[in-house]
Amino acid sequence: MQQSDAGYDAYFITTRVAELKEHFLSTCVPRAKSIWINDIAIEILKEAKTENDNTTQLESILQKIEEAKNPLVFLGGKFYNNYTPTVKSLEEAGYDIFIISRVPEVSHTYPNPSYHLLPFENKYLLDINEMIEFCDKLNKGIVLLHSEGYLNPQFEGFKTLASNVYPTILMKKIKVKKIFFLYDLIKPFYKNFTYEKEFMKVYQSMLKASDGIILNSNTVEAKDFLKYSIGIDKPMMSFYRYNFTAKQKSAKLTDGFHIDMVGGFLDDVGDEMRTISKYVREILAQEIHVHYYASTYGAKEFKETLPEEQKPYFHLEKTIMDQYELIESVSKYHAGWMVHNTKKISNMISQANEQLFKDLLYMFMVTTVPSAILLFGVSGLPMILNRSMPGILSEYPTDSLVPIELSEVHNLKKVINDHNWKDLQESADRNAELFSTAYNNTRLIEFIDNI
Repeated sequence: MQQSDAGYDAYFITTRVAELKEHFLSTCVPRAKSIWINDIAIEILKEAKTENDNTTQLESILQKIEEAKNPLVFLGGKFYNNYTPTVKSLEEAGYDIFIISRVPEVSHTYPNPSYHLLPFENKYLLDINEMIEFCDKLNKGIVLLHSEGYLNPQFEGFKTLASNVYPTILMKKIKVKKIFFLYDLIKPFYKNFTYEKEFMKVYQSMLKASDGIILNSNTVEAKDFLKYSIGIDKPMMSFYRYNFTAKQKSAKLTDGFHIDMVGGFLDDVGDEMRTISKYVREILAQEIHVHYYASTYGAKEFKETLPEEQKPYFHLEKTIMDQYELIESVSKYHAGWMVHNTKKISNMISQANEQLFKDLLYMFMVTTVPSAILLFGVSGLPMILNRSMPGILSEYPTDSLVPIELSEVHNLKKVINDHNWKDLQESADRNAELFSTAYNNTRLIEFIDNI
């Protein structure tokens, strides 16, 4: 189905199901003109609050933080499920964790479950105005602030700029120690380059507003780039979204070769840099099994469009929020998949005008360490990943990595047959601990304590 703009001023999406909403947005409804019923419901609930209600909740949170021995506030627009192992490791290290979010759902777990299911005692929802007041009144603790979820940039220049304004304002309000948790080195966009120069100004202001920066998905080369290109003269470190150490693993499947994909590759969640539907079909055509961990409406629709002979090779797996359970589930496959569409980034680089923006986009591509890499790593899965990820290829043992690009996918069966998977598996098992919070969290704690 093609997106079309039939001259309507707006499109009202009445479903409450987030995955179905995303399906409409990715197929037939222009995002810029969409209105979702859930957003309206949230606004109505906000208006229904009395000023006293807001004050009471804020004062209660601030009082609890004041009474805590070692409070650490994890603050952001939305909480991503792949944050859980890191934040849990900080709790286990003795910090009193307070999670504050704007969105009542946990992201990166489809369909997005309720925020209240997170395995933390102190978790609260505040709107952006309440967050500003909270930051202004906070007098104790450490704040780890991330930039995700204040506004969905949707790869559009002005929205990307605006999404960086919110965390910048919050950091400038915070008087206690504040560390910026930078989810991605930069939010890429390819629509509307009109605001490119203004975006770069806000981006630099955002980075400079913190007391320290944690690069949450980029290698140390990105840290050096920020230091010398922008002049960031403050503590910085690379600390990825590591996962828990596996408690239990499953026996390997024996009825063919099985690949694990963790969401986003079928244009079902709006991530255009990962969309490779055409190539997933090429994999299935070679009688290679694909297990897709995102039970979205778009993924179900994708399966329905497959030829009958390919359907047995495409497996829609249930969404698993619990990371230990997820690790056990994916460990039975033979490889994890992280080959995405690098053409999108290349096109953005060619369209950009500002040299700094071009360089940031390039550094984003070559230094990125996606969350799925850490999941596959702790699960003991060899990985099939882009050749254009030199950061990972240089940082982790390459004897459990199989680098390819999309133009090689039609020969994936030959690629698989040309590798010794017994050796790859032994290496993956041997190096699994490198991808865990237990192995890495001492660095994070030392960084936080020394700011």
